[in-house]
Formats: sequence, C-alpha cells, structure tokens
Amino acid sequence: MKARLPRGVFPGGVLPIAAACLASLAMLPAQVQWQMQGGRMQSSVVVSDVVSGNDHKRTTKVIAPGQQVAMQAGDSAVHFVRNANGKPASLKMTTPDGARVNVAVDVVEQASPAMRVMKPFGVDAYAGALVTKARELPFHVHTSGTEDAQLRDYRASVTVTKSDGCDTFGIVARHVADLGCYLFSIDWQARKIRLERWMGTHHMVVRQLDAPWLSSRHTLTLQVHGFRMQCSVDDEVVLHSFDGALTAGAPGIAWVGQRPTIGPLTVQPVADPLASAAIVQERTRARLYASVPVAPGHFAVLQLSTDRPHGHVPRTLAGLESSLMQPPAAPTVLWADWRNSLGNNSISEVGFDGAVTAEIVWPNLVGLRGQVALAQLLLVSPDGFAIVGATPPVALIF
Repeated sequence: MKARLPRGVFPGGVLPIAAACLASLAMLPAQVQWQMQGGRMQSSVVVSDVVSGNDHKRTTKVIAPGQQVAMQAGDSAVHFVRNANGKPASLKMTTPDGARVNVAVDVVEQASPAMRVMKPFGVDAYAGALVTKARELPFHVHTSGTEDAQLRDYRASVTVTKSDGCDTFGIVARHVADLGCYLFSIDWQARKIRLERWMGTHHMVVRQLDAPWLSSRHTLTLQVHGFRMQCSVDDEVVLHSFDGALTAGAPGIAWVGQRPTIGPLTVQPVADPLASAAIVQERTRARLYASVPVAPGHFAVLQLSTDRPHGHVPRTLAGLESSLMQPPAAPTVLWADWRNSLGNNSISEVGFDGAVTAEIVWPNLVGLRGQVALAQLLLVSPDGFAIVGATPPVALIF
C-alpha cells in the first residue's frame, strides 16, 4: 500500500502556507536542507546571519513552494508573515550538519484580511514635527490626519529605502496633534531600533535594541492592540511592550533629515498569535520545535500519525498489498507517555515564551524504514482534563 497523507501536506496539495523568514545566527561550512510545506503557499524568504568579529551581515533567498534550499548549519530562527488567521509565532532551533528541516503553519482557508492604503501626503493629511532637546534635529511627521484620529487597534506597515541625508526613519501609531504618538524607528547611524512614546514636547524611549544588521531597505510594522505593542522588522518581531498612555490616533510615518524613499503606508486588522512548528531530522532521530500561543503551565503531548501499523509487505504492480487479504489500514496514532517511549520531552510543559521542544526516536529496523508520519503537539490544559489546541502537523519520513 502506498503511503498516504492528508491532502495539503506535501507540495501539490491545497494548503496555503504563509511566507516564512529563516534567520541563521551562526556561520558554519555545514549545510542543512530547508523546506516549507504546502502546495500554494506564498514565497518564503530565508535570511542568513553571518557574525564575524564586529561584522554582521544578512543574505536573503527565496524558497519556491516545495523547493529545498541549502542553508548553513547552526542556531536558526524562523519568522513568519501574517496571514488571514493571524501571525504564526517565531521559532528558534539548532540545525546540525546534514539535517533536513520541514516548517509548517496552520491551514488558511479564508481570504486575506482587508488592507487599507493610507495617504500621509494627501490633501487632508497632517504634517508636523516632533521636537525634543535630546535630539539635534526634529522628526518630520506625516499622518493620515484627523479622519483617522479615532482608530484604536490596528497593524501599520511601510517599506523604506535609506537615502543620503536620512539617518532615522520610523512608523507612527495613535498620533493625535498636540497630544502625542507612539514611534517605532530604525536608526541607521547608531545601528539601533527604538520604540518611543511622545507626549507634547516630552518623550520617553520605551524599549531600545542594538541592530548591527540594519541594511538600506526594510519593512517596518507597528501593531497596537489595547495596551500591547508589537514591533517588527521584515516580519521579525523585535520588540514587545505594554503602554496605555495613548488609546487612539492616526497612523503615519516620521524621519530625521532628508525624506527617504517610502512605499505605501498600509493598515490592517490586528494579527492574532498562531502556533507554528518545524522538524529538524537526522536519519532515525528528529526534533520537533513549536511555538504556541497558550499560557504557561499547559502541557504539550507529542502525537505521531503513521501511514500504516506495520512494515512494508510485497505489493502487486498495481500497488496492492494482496498478501494481507484486507483493505488498506487506517492511520495509526501514537501518543507520548511519561516513560518517553517516543523520545525525550515527548510530554513537557509550556514555558513563558511559548516555546516547546520534543525529541522523536524511530526504531532503526528494516521493516519500519520508509514510514511516513505527521508529528504534532497536543496542547492540554494545566489540570489535564481537556485538549485546548494543537500545533500544525509536520511531515516526517523515516
């Protein structure tokens, strides 16, 4: 009997998978094969970080659906773009030499979320400046104006290309004239990323991060949801913060010096956090990495859905297993136990960052080679009485 998997698991299915951004944090000569699951997913961007002394570079590659791309082995991070359901959480993992990596997110069946293109340079737009004694030059601010002054929760994005005479650019949220705004900016000169709160002539740096990897072109995203703020650069979430000083206001852009090359300013609904998963496989051993949007204290239980409960048997030219004298067997589901029969940490507790890791060990027997399985983690409530969710299934071939 041929191994069968649910429709949409391998390329050629109907699983629209969001684009992924893979960031490698260490440079090694070893190679790893990366692949995104899905047949009609968007393009995937692979970002490889190279650290050599004080030098910090990033290179990008595009992964076509089902295509395998060789990346350097080492510590890696996977960052996803938002889709119609929300934004899959980032993953961090270690990829050894010669390993295979499969990455997956949940099925997206509905249409993409509505996107509104703002006009910060339109007739009704607001133009002003943010001035403080802490800066020699002011921020030039342009927002969509009073028409959007009542907007509360949204996700604003813009792509910027650095130009001569511009050393800082940012995206503005909840701007109200003469009151204040939130500003998420990248400082090319200082190589830093900042989230600031401006209220009149007073401003405070809420969060700041060193960013030696900044290049001349980036896409900035600032999401405001209640008192939660999330800042992303090229779909990588770089800053989280909580602040409730400003509750509503228009989106916009800001820069210091000469105006850079700016793409369309877009606004979308807030992206809810989603689960994501990836498998790093070496021969008969594999490690499942997942990131889940549940509270700490939940349990994660490994589940393997195999294509058959036995090894290969002789088949006819038509692919029938006539020697069994029975119809094709249904998939067999294996669950982890406290003895770690399927591998270490096959039952674990979700931590504060939502990251979960489980090892998978398959018996190295001739009759069990070639088995195909879907691996995922079942999320169980802290009291153990209910399954509250699951990670996306990831294909695994032993």
